[in-house]
Amino acid sequence: MKKTKIFAATALMTLFGFSHMEAMNDIEVLKVDINEIVYVEEEEEIDLGFNHHQYLPVGFNAYEGMALDLNTIEYIECDEEIILDFNAEDYLPSDFDPYARPI
Repeated sequence: MKKTKIFAATALMTLFGFSHMEAMNDIEVLKVDINEIVYVEEEEEIDLGFNHHQYLPVGFNAYEGMALDLNTIEYIECDEEIILDFNAEDYLPSDFDPYARPI
């Protein structure tokens, strides 16, 4: 009985799949310009279940200090030499140039 149900389900799925594939050949391709797509961002209000203002200091601004100033970032140069423990030239073509631009 169980094998009969599985066989019947497989047969129906196969028939539906083939008829669906034939219908797909008749559908015209819809061309969409990506610049015409309108992105809508909904602002969703979140209920935390308590009054969060009671736990924040007076005048709290979550966005304070969010501006990034690239001049404040410290760049640390690592002078450590990398040792590969093998000769890389053995694995590269004889005319290999790592600075050559691709064609």
